[in-house]
Amino acid sequence: MVSEKKQRPHTSLRPVHENDSVRIWEWRNLPHVSKFMYTTARIEWNSHQDWFKKMMLDPACLYWIIVVDEVDIGVACLTQISNVHGSASWAFYIADESFRGTGVGNVVELLVCINAFEMLGLRRVWCEVLAWNKPIIRMHEKFGFVREGVKRQHVVSVGKPCDVLYFGLLRNEWIEVKNRSLGRLRRAGFQLTEIEVEVEA
Repeated sequence: MVSEKKQRPHTSLRPVHENDSVRIWEWRNLPHVSKFMYTTARIEWNSHQDWFKKMMLDPACLYWIIVVDEVDIGVACLTQISNVHGSASWAFYIADESFRGTGVGNVVELLVCINAFEMLGLRRVWCEVLAWNKPIIRMHEKFGFVREGVKRQHVVSVGKPCDVLYFGLLRNEWIEVKNRSLGRLRRAGFQLTEIEVEVEA
């Protein structure tokens, strides 16, 4: 008898709201989140408030809360959105450690790419990764992101000088990899349809 494939949690994105400010501030200051950032020092509340207010009004960025089975677990974003160049940078973090290693990050990458290429009509999406973060590097490469460059010893991370790697994905490359990525996630147990992967703008 063949056992049924375990169904993975449902992952979606919702736009950040005003009342998410405190939660995002708390998440961003968690040690297991900040260690993946350029700035690991604690962010004070006033500084966070200034950033949050500017972010909410900035047309060059979109921020979402990652929701898994109706639980808010992290943040995803597109920043430096340029209509002139048709490009943007993307990033995310999972604040709830219980969801790390579950494949949720892969679904988030899929959702962000759909939003960037198919809803915003961008030509290129890029991201930056600390060189020691091998799982995220592998994730980006599975989605077709190409390593485009490196800033050597660009930051100090976990107490040591660290390279920062740059990855990029073009729209024509996304068209080629999208169905393969959907198939890979469905085989892993994620129940994805064209409707379910739509992102609320």
